[in-house]
Amino acid sequence: MLSSQFSDNRNFLASHATAQTALANDFSQPNPWREAAVLLARQVRRHAGAIVLAALVGAALVGLAKSVLPVTYHATAQILIDPQQNKALGDDATASTLDANAAINCVESQMGVMNSDRVLLRVIREQGLAGEPAAASREEAQESPQLSRAADFAENRALASLGRAVTVTRAERSFLVALTVAAEDPEKAARLANALVKAYGDVNRIDRAAAAGKAATEFDKRIDDVRRELDAGETQLQAFKNSHRLDGLNDGAIVERMTSGATDALSAAENREALARARLKQLDAPLTDVADVTALASDPGSRELQVLVESRVAAGAELDRLTATLGDHHPALETARSEVSGFDRRIALSLQRLRQTARAQLEEAQNQKAALNQKVVGLAAEMTRAREYDGPLHEMQDALAAKRKVLTELETRRRDANNAREAQEVDFRIVSPARAPIVKNSAMSLVPWVASGALAGAALALAALTMAALFEESAQATDVAALRSNRTAAPPAAPPAPKPAAAPAPTAAKERERFAATTGVRRRPARRERFVVGEVPLPAACMRRMTLDNLDLTALGFVTRAPSSIGREYEAILDGLPEPTGIVVVTGSNEGDARTSLAINLALTAAGDGARVALVEGAGRNPRIVRAVRGATLSPVLTGGPAYETQNGVTLVLPKAGEEGRGRIRPLQALDELVAKRAADLDLVICDGPDAAEPGASEFFGRANAIVALDDEESLARLDEIGCAPTIWVHVASDERQLRRA
Repeated sequence: MLSSQFSDNRNFLASHATAQTALANDFSQPNPWREAAVLLARQVRRHAGAIVLAALVGAALVGLAKSVLPVTYHATAQILIDPQQNKALGDDATASTLDANAAINCVESQMGVMNSDRVLLRVIREQGLAGEPAAASREEAQESPQLSRAADFAENRALASLGRAVTVTRAERSFLVALTVAAEDPEKAARLANALVKAYGDVNRIDRAAAAGKAATEFDKRIDDVRRELDAGETQLQAFKNSHRLDGLNDGAIVERMTSGATDALSAAENREALARARLKQLDAPLTDVADVTALASDPGSRELQVLVESRVAAGAELDRLTATLGDHHPALETARSEVSGFDRRIALSLQRLRQTARAQLEEAQNQKAALNQKVVGLAAEMTRAREYDGPLHEMQDALAAKRKVLTELETRRRDANNAREAQEVDFRIVSPARAPIVKNSAMSLVPWVASGALAGAALALAALTMAALFEESAQATDVAALRSNRTAAPPAAPPAPKPAAAPAPTAAKERERFAATTGVRRRPARRERFVVGEVPLPAACMRRMTLDNLDLTALGFVTRAPSSIGREYEAILDGLPEPTGIVVVTGSNEGDARTSLAINLALTAAGDGARVALVEGAGRNPRIVRAVRGATLSPVLTGGPAYETQNGVTLVLPKAGEEGRGRIRPLQALDELVAKRAADLDLVICDGPDAAEPGASEFFGRANAIVALDDEESLARLDEIGCAPTIWVHVASDERQLRRA
């Protein structure tokens, strides 16, 4: 990673404040690697025939070995295993309690079953791979210990051979399993692969039936236990009801039903008493009209009284008519008077009988009311006592209901287990059976092996020549002396002819001369490496309020990546810088936010790798980081600077936030002070700017060990004018609208 590169930058930054030196290669000294290469070339030319012979021998040996060794064919059968179906019962919920890798673990376990001795032995016995014993029958082989041991030895040998030939693999992130069998015959390879799938299915079916049978037996035992518990609970509940008089219709208590009936009877008695009292009151009142009699009840006595009253009214009307027309002693008038008097007597007698009957009914109703009232009071006391047993009664009833539910579920699962035991299907699906592979062309298959043998023979010959040259001290010393004598005897090169006087230098030349005179630093040649950032979709820029003592570079409104998700684009840029890196200046136009975003992301990437990084605002005009910090902290004047420690592990240096009383300082002055005071504490210094068009930009670039430039044409042209070549070009592939500061 970048940590080793950052460790080399510490000593470089400490010495960068005084001078920069360059080391030149001394070509006058002998080069041992060149001499060794020349000696090896001479040995190759001298023994070219031996190398060719070794290549031919290697090709012949490999070809012979390949032709003698038997050809192996591979046949593959594919099956799909569904972990949800790999259960003895359809409603088995055991797998749901395992972790998220339970399905993969189940498939891999079945892969182990496919390659187990049980399945392989089944294939061996079905296909007759172990052969038959010398005896004529298996009974004789079982009776004879020697024949039995011979048969076991043959099966073990066939088992080991088949185990080496079988390979079980699984496609990544899937439940598709491939069973591959290797054999010398293609038909045999396909037959064994299909037999292996069939044997696995038979074993799987037997295991499922055995598991289902075991589950059915367990369910039978549990069902018997639950039934016994249910019968005992019902007997206990019935005894409890009988002992406390709680048994009744619809599981209702007898006391409650008796209390309800007595309460209803008491209400009826009260109604009868009220009716009798009202009737007696009506009968005690004087009856002056037929309407008074009609208001009485419709019993036979009342109807008789009503008839008498109606007859009395009719007789009285007839008497009034006769009195008006006849004399007082007229016989008809006397008869009418006698008839009216008879009706009056009969009415009085009927009223007397009705009053006696009403009084008797009233007394009976009162007696019934008193008796029922006393009965209700007694039953209420008894019902209060019976309510004390509601809790135990409900507990026993709930326990019996739970047992009935468990019994129903167990019976259902037992039926499922019996169905699974009788079922013949397997829990996997054959995607594609094994097919016999195509017979290989022996001549064509030998070509790559012969070529590899020739290369191996030539390589061994070269290695042998190299070792021989190392141990031949006398010849080596002679050749080296000849090489060095040739180098020293070479005539010296003629001095170059003097060039004519050049015309006055243009502006770019003057700028380069002024740069060299003021900085004393020789600019390195351009490496011309080009990188691209922003191909991965960038996150949206965010900005939030903060304070100067708690700055966050990822929340200043520029498009940045979090330290945990920084892409490899910025790591590639840092890896492409020369070593030691020291001071890196990111230059580009002041108009957009692409330059500042690139500088911040490089600082975050280096800090995320463990480096001690300082980010310097190098723009003299339109300093975007200073403006962003002012906006985020709502501080028109930045105090306590120019260096601020951020949450991201990056030291932020803002030249326009100098100490009070000193006023503003230039970015170049801030950089020099930072390098002079804290060079030993930093691994890397990244400067945001300046633009190449700013005054004094050449002096700033003179302090840099590497220049990272955006590939806009105007900035690159200005860099070329002042004689500064960028170390790295960076192209921002993101849309400019995505880089706009929030």
